[in-house]
Amino acid sequence: EHNMETMTKEELLKQMEEMLQHQTYMKEAIDAIEKIPYDLEEAQVRLRTEAIMQIVKEKEASNQALIALWKQMLAVDEKPELQ
Repeated sequence: EHNMETMTKEELLKQMEEMLQHQTYMKEAIDAIEKIPYDLEEAQVRLRTEAIMQIVKEKEASNQALIALWKQMLAVDEKPELQ
């Protein structure tokens, strides 16, 4: 199985580029919240809104983890070689 810990630098860079290009999830979340009918009970609206915001939160956490891993990989590459 291929995960972030086993990715090459090139694969990680490609994944980051894709991540940056696919930032539409925020707009989609806002659009979904705007489409929640106004005639629903308050509890239903709250639950739907919270679910959408949780999806955005999880996506952003994944993005941050990917960036942190990328920084770690770059830091390893920048260390001087011991002779």
